[in-house]
Amino acid sequence: GNILHSCAIYEACGKRGTLHCPVPKLKKAMDYIDCVIDQEDQQKASDQCATKAGLVPKVINKCAKGKLGEWLESGYGNQTNAFNNPPVTYVPFIVINGKHTEKTQDEAQKDLKALICKYIPDQCKK
Repeated sequence: GNILHSCAIYEACGKRGTLHCPVPKLKKAMDYIDCVIDQEDQQKASDQCATKAGLVPKVINKCAKGKLGEWLESGYGNQTNAFNNPPVTYVPFIVINGKHTEKTQDEAQKDLKALICKYIPDQCKK
């Protein structure tokens, strides 16, 4: 599942990942992840979820089956493992501007878009 998520972020946002990804593009990746996350077989649901989110299924599948997907997943894993204040003990584990708090965690789980827009309002107006 995580490799598909990584590849969807890549397909939506490009090689910089979520860093500086415009909210509308990031929303496509999040819509895809939200769609596949609860599926018993994420691979099976991938094409339908990608199309529904406005992403290209072929791009995600090619990425997930190749070296690019492995590299992306490894990179996100390294970022997760490097964060240790506090240590990541569950997912999703929301970090904003290098910090994790229970307040932002709660806000994100209630309304992720509203939380993101609080920090980058100009991107949300587009």
